[in-house]
Amino acid sequence: MCQPVEVDLGDGAWALGRISGWWQDPAGRDWCRLRVVRGAGPAGWRPFDPERVRLFPDSGL
Repeated sequence: MCQPVEVDLGDGAWALGRISGWWQDPAGRDWCRLRVVRGAGPAGWRPFDPERVRLFPDSGL
């Protein structure tokens, strides 16, 4: 199951996205496998930043 999110695109715009996986590196930093719905390319691993990625409830928006 994918976690619905809202992602800051860095230009003042926000887009819907999905997180399909989580892991933590040896330094304790959380990473997420994120895909932005609005044509921003394939999913990829990114450091999780709660200031740029807002989690929505698992049940939807």
